[in-house]
Amino acid sequence: MTAPRLGRPTRPPAAEAGGLWRAVLWAIAGALAFGLALSPVPRAAGTLVGDRLGEVALASTGVYASLKTINAGISLIQEAQLGGGVGVSGAVQPLAWLDPVDDTVERMAELVFWVALGATLLALSVEPFAALGWVCLALAALVRCGGCLMGRGRGRGRAARAGERGLTVLGLALAILLPAAVVLGLEAGARLTEARWDGAMATLSAVTEEADRVVEPYSEAEEESFVQSLRNRWEGTRDFVSGYYRLGGALWAESEALFGAILTLAGVFLLRLVVLPAAILAAAVALVRRMA
Repeated sequence: MTAPRLGRPTRPPAAEAGGLWRAVLWAIAGALAFGLALSPVPRAAGTLVGDRLGEVALASTGVYASLKTINAGISLIQEAQLGGGVGVSGAVQPLAWLDPVDDTVERMAELVFWVALGATLLALSVEPFAALGWVCLALAALVRCGGCLMGRGRGRGRAARAGERGLTVLGLALAILLPAAVVLGLEAGARLTEARWDGAMATLSAVTEEADRVVEPYSEAEEESFVQSLRNRWEGTRDFVSGYYRLGGALWAESEALFGAILTLAGVFLLRLVVLPAAILAAAVALVRRMA
């Protein structure tokens, strides 16, 4: 009686047939995912996210314009000097104490500008990222299809599973989780910070209105007669002096509230655009990795 020959066990026909059917299904899934990458689906995701981010960019542009108006008004009234009387020489700038306020407003204006730029860049990036995500999902399905056809060798199976898992997580993150996280983060941030946003904007609008009265006479350039020019200059000087006292008084009374409003607006922008979407995306990716 001869001993049985030892070797690699052969797969039963039923297992081979099941592997072939699974390979066909994964090939179909890969083709569908690749078709979605070329379809209007990524464009729809980009449009949905772009509309929400467009609102953020528009709001940040308005805040930026207000901050630049306040900055210009402070710069103008800081240049005003009071001369000495009889027997006294020199001049003083009574609103030189506004330097810290001016610096803070200017720096916050730069921050808001970068927020608007970041929102615009993210809105433009969602569509290509979504298309790339569907391509990654198509490649993951093709890797699974190849694994079903070639069998489950130990080394080859581990490499295939690692590649498939990485492509799946990356594809889901770019195609579905990123747009969803941005939309959910913006909606949640808007609801959670609505009261703080309204209060900060009311404070900023009040100071901006006073600053605009100082800046407005210098922002209009038009052809006029000599007499009209003198009259307009006199009226502009009178308005400037009046606006000088109003803006100085507003900044004196509302300097602390203005600082708080500027910091609140900057924090709201970062919370809506960065913190909440990043937290939602990180939690979703961690959940997908655990399930994959």
